[in-house]
Amino acid sequence: MASDTLARCRPTRCVSTCASWRTLEAQARIDKAAIRDLEAQARGPLRLPSPEQITRRVLDLEAVLNRDVERGRAALRELLREGQISLEPGVDGIYTAVADLLPLRVLLLDTERPEHEPGPLDNVGCGGGI
Repeated sequence: MASDTLARCRPTRCVSTCASWRTLEAQARIDKAAIRDLEAQARGPLRLPSPEQITRRVLDLEAVLNRDVERGRAALRELLREGQISLEPGVDGIYTAVADLLPLRVLLLDTERPEHEPGPLDNVGCGGGI
């Protein structure tokens, strides 16, 4: 149908309409090719990180904890369900820390951002910390 409409674009028709139509058809071809590429990627194997990459991210987190406690705590909250650690009393009166760890979130942590660079939701303004 699209080529039928394009074929009807004659010199007597509006030139800008025919040019717009050609532009839209070209974009449709590009979009279809992009969709085919994405579908091919989706059919491919899922790339999981190597154990070395996961270990490196955990060590990065440890380095952040040692360098900047507040930033390290924020990173740890990202790894815990609802960002919480609960303390539950034992029968002997000793409390035990309990948390649900989400281990794959370690791959999403932003531990490589320099300390002085504010994050997207930082409390540092032009006059210093708020």
